[in-house]
Amino acid sequence: MSIHSNALGYGNKWFPKANYWTVWTTVGKTNSDKLADYLWEACKKEMPDKKLGKDTKDGDVDYESDFYIIKKSMCPAVLTENFFYTCKENLNFLTTDEGRQKIADGHVKGIINYLKSRN
Repeated sequence: MSIHSNALGYGNKWFPKANYWTVWTTVGKTNSDKLADYLWEACKKEMPDKKLGKDTKDGDVDYESDFYIIKKSMCPAVLTENFFYTCKENLNFLTTDEGRQKIADGHVKGIINYLKSRN
């Protein structure tokens, strides 16, 4: 799992439209897609008032790109983008203990649910 927060823009501008959480897998269908679905659902429950982006063109919620850090993994691997530092609302959330805890809880619960589904 590769966990990130995003930024957008040039200079000192705020970008209020860039205010969402996303999960990424590699191109194609793998077990990573299932992990991404569980993470998305858990994060939605932990942060019901936050926007979670999704790309459902291929039937699941993850965005796809062959990021090296997840493509070269031998196990299910995802990259999460946990909101944007260049959106004031997101920055306020990301810089609080409560916000970081909700993000962490969403990740942990998503992983646990994924692992339970494999039994």
